Amino acid sequence: MSKLDSIVSQINTDLKAGNFSSNRFQRGKFYGIAELVKIEEGSFPGIIDNTGNIQKVAIDDNYSFQLYHRITSIQAEEDELSYGDGYEIIETADMRLVIVCNREIIQLKKEDIVSGVFASMPTGISNTLETNLNIDFCDITYGTFDIDQQTVYDAEYQLEDFELKPQIIMIALPYQIVTKYRKGCVNICN
Repeated sequence: MSKLDSIVSQINTDLKAGNFSSNRFQRGKFYGIAELVKIEEGSFPGIIDNTGNIQKVAIDDNYSFQLYHRITSIQAEEDELSYGDGYEIIETADMRLVIVCNREIIQLKKEDIVSGVFASMPTGISNTLETNLNIDFCDITYGTFDIDQQTVYDAEYQLEDFELKPQIIMIALPYQIVTKYRKGCVNICN
């Protein structure tokens, strides 16, 4: 599992342990990192495994709550304060957390969901996970929620014209995962 998959898994765990631990979210679905999958009609988010199998992330109003993450870009730079042959790299992953809720089931407004995410979203990971991932640090920062459900839908599901049912909430939060690691400590050959 990649370091970003592991960090996203920890974010989901923290959200589930925080404000999303109540019964109203128990029938929810917490996905990991999705990618936009192109098809003839447009595109949709899906979880793609290493063999190319796609688990479609469909808006399903049978779930009380659905959440997934997307990587929108990754950039890296050498840490100017590092020294020696194994200099350190600071990597910044721009992410997008997308949440779909059925307000009939959860009995909350979108602003309540926004507050719940802000109150439960971690700003980093544990030292143990940093050690396991072979990184020096991890910072998680977040931006401003997009609460216009049609705008979020159009960005995620580029399909034919579709109107969300009034009971569906669809919101998105841009956030960043910033990690630092030594150049010589990354090994993808195993």
